[in-house]
Amino acid sequence: MSERIIRKIGKGNFYLLAFIVGFVLFYLFQVLLMYAGIGIAESKHPGFLLDFEAAISQGYEMTDLMWAVQNLSQFIGEILLAILMLIFLWKDLVKNWSNFKKELKSNLLTILFGFIIIYLLNIAMVMIYDLFGITGTSENQEMILNSLQSSTGIFMILTVMLLAPFVEEILFRKLLYGVVEEKFRLKPIIAVLISAIIFSALHAVDIFFFQYITMALVLCGTYALSKNNIFVPMGIHFLNNSTVIFYFCITVFR
Repeated sequence: MSERIIRKIGKGNFYLLAFIVGFVLFYLFQVLLMYAGIGIAESKHPGFLLDFEAAISQGYEMTDLMWAVQNLSQFIGEILLAILMLIFLWKDLVKNWSNFKKELKSNLLTILFGFIIIYLLNIAMVMIYDLFGITGTSENQEMILNSLQSSTGIFMILTVMLLAPFVEEILFRKLLYGVVEEKFRLKPIIAVLISAIIFSALHAVDIFFFQYITMALVLCGTYALSKNNIFVPMGIHFLNNSTVIFYFCITVFR
Protein backbone atom coordinates (compact mmCIF):
# COMPACT_ATOMS: atom_id res chain seq x y z
CA MET A 1 0.00 0.00 0.00
CA SER A 2 2.80 2.43 0.89
CA GLU A 3 4.56 1.75 -2.42
CA ARG A 4 1.63 3.09 -4.43
CA ILE A 5 1.42 6.22 -2.26
CA ILE A 6 5.19 6.80 -2.50
CA ARG A 7 5.07 6.57 -6.30
CA LYS A 8 2.31 9.20 -6.38
CA ILE A 9 3.60 11.76 -3.85
CA GLY A 10 7.28 10.91 -3.40
CA LYS A 11 9.15 9.32 -0.50
CA GLY A 12 9.75 12.57 1.39
CA ASN A 13 6.10 13.60 1.21
CA PHE A 14 5.04 10.12 2.26
CA TYR A 15 7.24 10.27 5.36
CA LEU A 16 5.89 13.72 6.21
CA LEU A 17 2.27 12.64 5.82
CA ALA A 18 2.85 9.39 7.72
CA PHE A 19 4.62 11.19 10.57
CA ILE A 20 1.86 13.79 10.97
CA VAL A 21 -0.88 11.16 10.91
CA GLY A 22 1.07 8.82 13.20
CA PHE A 23 1.88 11.61 15.66
CA VAL A 24 -1.77 12.69 15.86
CA LEU A 25 -3.03 9.12 16.23
CA PHE A 26 -0.39 8.42 18.90
CA TYR A 27 -2.28 10.77 21.22
CA LEU A 28 -5.76 10.63 19.69
CA PHE A 29 -6.20 6.87 20.13
CA GLN A 30 -5.19 7.07 23.77
CA VAL A 31 -7.43 10.08 24.51
CA LEU A 32 -10.48 8.55 22.82
CA LEU A 33 -9.99 5.21 24.53
CA MET A 34 -9.38 6.92 27.87
CA TYR A 35 -12.64 8.84 27.67
CA ALA A 36 -14.45 5.69 26.55
CA GLY A 37 -13.09 3.99 29.66
CA ILE A 38 -14.03 6.97 31.80
CA GLY A 39 -17.56 6.84 30.38
CA ILE A 40 -17.91 3.18 31.29
CA ALA A 41 -16.52 3.78 34.79
CA GLU A 42 -18.76 6.84 35.26
CA SER A 43 -21.86 4.80 34.45
CA LYS A 44 -21.00 2.35 37.21
CA HIS A 45 -19.41 4.78 39.65
CA PRO A 46 -21.02 8.25 39.40
CA GLY A 47 -18.49 11.01 40.08
CA PHE A 48 -15.59 9.02 38.64
CA LEU A 49 -14.92 11.62 35.91
CA LEU A 50 -14.49 14.47 38.40
CA ASP A 51 -12.30 12.34 40.66
CA PHE A 52 -10.18 11.24 37.71
CA GLU A 53 -9.67 14.80 36.45
CA ALA A 54 -8.79 15.97 39.97
CA ALA A 55 -6.25 13.17 40.35
CA ILE A 56 -4.61 14.04 37.02
CA SER A 57 -4.59 17.84 37.37
CA GLN A 58 -3.94 18.19 41.09
CA GLY A 59 -1.70 15.20 41.69
CA TYR A 60 -4.06 13.25 43.93
CA GLU A 61 -3.45 9.55 44.44
CA MET A 62 -5.09 7.54 41.66
CA THR A 63 -7.34 4.59 42.46
CA ASP A 64 -6.91 1.15 40.94
CA LEU A 65 -9.81 1.82 38.58
CA MET A 66 -8.19 5.06 37.40
CA TRP A 67 -4.97 3.23 36.63
CA ALA A 68 -6.96 0.59 34.77
CA VAL A 69 -8.46 3.25 32.50
CA GLN A 70 -5.06 4.84 31.85
CA ASN A 71 -3.06 1.64 31.43
CA LEU A 72 -5.58 -0.01 29.12
CA SER A 73 -6.14 3.08 26.98
CA GLN A 74 -2.40 3.48 26.42
CA PHE A 75 -1.91 -0.23 25.74
CA ILE A 76 -4.79 -0.57 23.27
CA GLY A 77 -4.01 2.78 21.63
CA GLU A 78 -0.44 1.77 20.87
CA ILE A 79 -1.56 -1.64 19.60
CA LEU A 80 -3.90 0.05 17.11
CA LEU A 81 -1.15 2.41 15.96
CA ALA A 82 1.34 -0.46 15.67
CA ILE A 83 -1.11 -2.37 13.45
CA LEU A 84 -1.51 0.64 11.15
CA MET A 85 2.26 1.05 10.97
CA LEU A 86 2.63 -2.60 9.99
CA ILE A 87 0.01 -2.24 7.27
CA PHE A 88 1.50 0.87 5.66
CA LEU A 89 5.20 0.12 6.22
CA TRP A 90 5.20 -3.64 5.83
CA LYS A 91 7.48 -3.85 2.76
CA ASP A 92 9.94 -1.36 4.22
CA LEU A 93 10.07 -3.29 7.51
CA VAL A 94 10.55 -6.61 5.70
CA LYS A 95 13.44 -5.09 3.73
CA ASN A 96 15.00 -3.73 6.93
CA TRP A 97 14.67 -7.13 8.60
CA SER A 98 16.28 -8.88 5.62
CA ASN A 99 19.23 -6.45 5.73
CA PHE A 100 19.41 -6.83 9.52
CA LYS A 101 19.85 -10.60 9.19
CA LYS A 102 22.52 -10.21 6.50
CA GLU A 103 24.72 -8.32 8.96
CA LEU A 104 23.35 -10.01 12.06
CA LYS A 105 26.57 -10.17 14.08
CA SER A 106 27.54 -6.51 13.59
CA ASN A 107 23.96 -5.35 14.18
CA LEU A 108 23.68 -7.33 17.41
CA LEU A 109 27.01 -5.89 18.57
CA THR A 110 25.77 -2.39 17.71
CA ILE A 111 22.63 -3.02 19.77
CA LEU A 112 24.69 -4.29 22.71
CA PHE A 113 27.18 -1.41 22.60
CA GLY A 114 24.38 1.11 22.11
CA PHE A 115 22.62 -0.22 25.20
CA ILE A 116 25.84 -0.12 27.25
CA ILE A 117 26.54 3.46 26.15
CA ILE A 118 23.03 4.55 27.17
CA TYR A 119 23.45 2.81 30.52
CA LEU A 120 26.80 4.52 31.17
CA LEU A 121 25.50 7.91 30.04
CA ASN A 122 22.51 7.52 32.34
CA ILE A 123 24.83 6.84 35.28
CA ALA A 124 26.86 9.92 34.33
CA MET A 125 23.69 12.06 34.17
CA VAL A 126 22.57 10.82 37.60
CA MET A 127 25.98 11.79 39.00
CA ILE A 128 25.72 15.24 37.42
CA TYR A 129 22.21 15.69 38.83
CA ASP A 130 23.45 14.65 42.28
CA LEU A 131 26.31 17.13 41.98
CA PHE A 132 23.79 19.95 41.50
CA GLY A 133 21.40 18.63 44.15
CA ILE A 134 18.75 17.50 41.64
CA THR A 135 16.76 14.58 42.98
CA GLY A 136 13.79 12.51 41.83
CA THR A 137 12.86 11.29 38.36
CA SER A 138 10.91 12.57 35.39
CA GLU A 139 7.10 12.64 35.46
CA ASN A 140 7.11 9.94 32.79
CA GLN A 141 9.13 7.55 34.96
CA GLU A 142 7.08 8.42 38.06
CA MET A 143 3.90 7.56 36.17
CA ILE A 144 5.31 4.21 35.05
CA LEU A 145 6.53 3.36 38.54
CA ASN A 146 3.18 4.20 40.14
CA SER A 147 1.15 2.36 37.50
CA LEU A 148 3.06 -0.86 38.14
CA GLN A 149 1.56 -0.99 41.62
CA SER A 150 -1.97 -1.29 40.20
CA SER A 151 -3.75 -4.52 39.29
CA THR A 152 -3.42 -3.62 35.59
CA GLY A 153 0.30 -2.88 35.81
CA ILE A 154 1.01 -5.76 33.39
CA PHE A 155 -0.44 -3.64 30.56
CA MET A 156 2.02 -0.85 31.35
CA ILE A 157 4.85 -3.40 31.34
CA LEU A 158 3.80 -4.68 27.91
CA THR A 159 3.41 -1.14 26.60
CA VAL A 160 6.82 0.04 27.78
CA MET A 161 8.75 -3.13 26.92
CA LEU A 162 7.18 -4.18 23.61
CA LEU A 163 4.95 -1.51 22.09
CA ALA A 164 6.91 1.67 22.88
CA PRO A 165 10.18 0.50 21.25
CA PHE A 166 8.29 -0.43 18.07
CA VAL A 167 5.89 2.52 17.83
CA GLU A 168 8.31 5.24 18.97
CA GLU A 169 11.17 4.05 16.77
CA ILE A 170 8.92 3.93 13.71
CA LEU A 171 7.52 7.38 14.52
CA PHE A 172 10.68 9.25 15.53
CA ARG A 173 13.36 7.39 13.59
CA LYS A 174 11.84 5.84 10.48
CA LEU A 175 9.34 8.65 9.80
CA LEU A 176 10.63 11.86 11.44
CA TYR A 177 14.25 11.12 10.52
CA GLY A 178 12.98 10.25 7.04
CA VAL A 179 11.19 13.60 6.74
CA VAL A 180 14.37 15.54 7.51
CA GLU A 181 16.53 13.38 5.25
CA GLU A 182 14.18 12.70 2.32
CA LYS A 183 11.85 15.72 2.32
CA PHE A 184 14.22 18.53 3.32
CA ARG A 185 17.44 16.86 2.10
CA LEU A 186 19.39 17.84 5.21
CA LYS A 187 22.54 16.10 6.41
CA PRO A 188 22.20 12.99 8.63
CA ILE A 189 23.63 14.86 11.64
CA ILE A 190 20.77 17.37 11.40
CA ALA A 191 18.24 14.53 11.15
CA VAL A 192 19.81 12.92 14.23
CA LEU A 193 19.60 16.13 16.25
CA ILE A 194 16.03 17.02 15.24
CA SER A 195 14.72 13.51 15.87
CA ALA A 196 16.53 13.29 19.22
CA ILE A 197 15.37 16.70 20.47
CA ILE A 198 11.70 16.15 19.60
CA PHE A 199 11.72 12.61 21.02
CA SER A 200 13.26 13.86 24.29
CA ALA A 201 10.96 16.89 24.60
CA LEU A 202 7.91 14.63 24.38
CA HIS A 203 9.21 12.55 27.29
CA ALA A 204 10.32 15.44 29.53
CA VAL A 205 10.31 19.22 29.30
CA ASP A 206 12.02 19.84 32.64
CA ILE A 207 15.57 19.23 33.80
CA PHE A 208 15.18 15.53 33.07
CA PHE A 209 15.10 16.35 29.34
CA PHE A 210 18.87 15.89 29.39
CA GLN A 211 18.48 12.33 30.63
CA TYR A 212 16.36 11.48 27.61
CA ILE A 213 18.49 13.38 25.07
CA THR A 214 21.49 11.13 25.74
CA MET A 215 19.37 8.07 25.05
CA ALA A 216 17.79 9.66 21.97
CA LEU A 217 21.15 10.63 20.48
CA VAL A 218 22.38 7.05 20.77
CA LEU A 219 19.18 5.71 19.19
CA CYS A 220 19.36 8.20 16.32
CA GLY A 221 23.09 7.78 15.88
CA THR A 222 22.92 3.99 15.63
CA TYR A 223 20.03 4.30 13.18
CA ALA A 224 22.18 6.46 10.91
CA LEU A 225 25.24 4.23 11.31
CA SER A 226 23.23 1.10 10.50
CA LYS A 227 22.16 2.61 7.15
CA ASN A 228 18.70 3.47 8.48
CA ASN A 229 17.88 -0.04 9.65
CA ILE A 230 15.04 0.48 12.15
CA PHE A 231 15.64 -2.81 13.97
CA VAL A 232 18.95 -1.59 15.42
CA PRO A 233 17.55 1.33 17.50
CA MET A 234 14.46 -0.78 18.14
CA GLY A 235 16.64 -3.45 19.75
CA ILE A 236 18.50 -0.88 21.87
CA HIS A 237 15.22 0.74 22.91
CA PHE A 238 13.83 -2.66 23.91
CA LEU A 239 16.87 -3.51 26.05
CA ASN A 240 16.82 -0.11 27.72
CA ASN A 241 13.10 -0.19 28.52
CA SER A 242 13.26 -3.79 29.69
CA THR A 243 16.07 -2.88 32.09
CA VAL A 244 14.08 0.08 33.43
CA ILE A 245 10.96 -2.06 33.90
CA PHE A 246 12.99 -4.79 35.61
CA TYR A 247 14.47 -2.22 38.03
CA PHE A 248 11.05 -0.68 38.70
CA CYS A 249 9.50 -4.11 39.35
CA ILE A 250 12.23 -4.90 41.88
CA THR A 251 11.61 -1.53 43.53
CA VAL A 252 7.82 -2.05 43.68
CA PHE A 253 7.61 -5.75 44.58
CA ARG A 254 10.67 -6.32 46.76
